[in-house]
Amino acid sequence: MNHGARNRPMIAGAVLAISALATSACAGGGAERAPRPWTAHMRALDEALQRGAVGAARNSWHMAYTAALAGHRWEDMLATGDAAVRIGDAAGTRRTWLPAARRAYLSALLYSRQQNSLDGVLRSAEAFEALGDREVVRQALAIARPLVAEGRDSSGRERMRAISQRSAIASSFAETTSWLAPSAGAAELLGAAHEMK
Repeated sequence: MNHGARNRPMIAGAVLAISALATSACAGGGAERAPRPWTAHMRALDEALQRGAVGAARNSWHMAYTAALAGHRWEDMLATGDAAVRIGDAAGTRRTWLPAARRAYLSALLYSRQQNSLDGVLRSAEAFEALGDREVVRQALAIARPLVAEGRDSSGRERMRAISQRSAIASSFAETTSWLAPSAGAAELLGAAHEMK
């Protein structure tokens, strides 16, 4: 008896099943690439600022912030904080918008810590550095320290050192007495996040 002939229907069925799975995965991938609500709100915000419609930009910002909170993406939160600064500059009310930017940057820092993203933590630190908030920069660098130690990318250590030097924070990574422990910094940030709600 020809066992190869008997197995052909099974092989053909397996090929069809794999093809169906591949097609389904491709369709799912397309669905994942659909525009997210946050993206649409940020696009509307940018268009409003180009028109000089600060009120419309403010409304879009609030919707973008809500979408960013729901999405838990630190990249979205950082961009939302940057957008708050842009609105403040466009309206001539930068000081009024700084608390909103700070809230978004703080959420970005928390999300990046939860996701163990060194890039997110350091970019959040840079955002707070731009605001002149040295205390949160100090806490962000304390959170970044173990992530740098765990990673193999030496550029993280260099970025950390550069932020430290620019912010007049102790430049020695071996020196821990002047830095908050990561867990203490995280607890303080979490407390601040709960106060924002």
